[in-house]
Amino acid sequence: MVITMAKQAEDRLCRVRERLINSAIALAPTPNFSELTLDDIAHAYGITSAEARNCFANADELVNATRDYLSATLPQNIDFPTAPDFAGAVKELVMDYAKCARSNTQFYRAMYSLLPAAPIATSDNPNPVAALVSRVIEQFAPDAPEWLRMTRTFAIFACMHGYTHLCTVGSLRHLSTSAKDFLADALGQHLVSGIHDSLETCRSLSVAPYEFFELVDAVSTEPAKDLPRGTDAERLAALFRSSVEVIAHQGRRLLP
Repeated sequence: MVITMAKQAEDRLCRVRERLINSAIALAPTPNFSELTLDDIAHAYGITSAEARNCFANADELVNATRDYLSATLPQNIDFPTAPDFAGAVKELVMDYAKCARSNTQFYRAMYSLLPAAPIATSDNPNPVAALVSRVIEQFAPDAPEWLRMTRTFAIFACMHGYTHLCTVGSLRHLSTSAKDFLADALGQHLVSGIHDSLETCRSLSVAPYEFFELVDAVSTEPAKDLPRGTDAERLAALFRSSVEVIAHQGRRLLP
């Protein structure tokens, strides 16, 4: 009987803890979230102050638990790419990350608000998506030096995150799903043109918006300014290409 009561109390505590984390996820994107107290977050979900303090000492402790939950949950929703080539693997990452965000906008907003902003995954600043990108790069370029893998992780993650943010809560959210997928495919091609070759040759490419410098022998996608615009289809392709370049080159600076 005592064991049963203890188990019931433990289960009740777990449910309250889960509700508090859900409340933090829901409130995280709000502008004044950092000013909210534990009581504020608890009361938003109908949880009493006493119940909340049985789970967490203060709001900071709850926020840290929410970060841990987001970091543990996100990789479960993004599969490790199965494509046999680097281009296909990057495309899978871009598509899966965006679909994950679109399927649960609230979760994505909380992740964007609470997880570390720096995309490079380190022991002091873990980001599960960046860690996944790093694993993909390591798989296809195991002999590349660490500094090169880290910079390429940064580039791919910044583009993925910028594209996903714009498609989920930014201006690109108004596009149709097929248009978003088309843009993701183009972004994947843009990312691969140069990055994989630089990983193999250990040459760092200099890139500026709409122009490419120090190109290696690998074939590169034509920049938007050089694409034909004679037909509606060509103009649409140039528009998408331009969007890809802006996302790729400006990355997180684009984010509202």
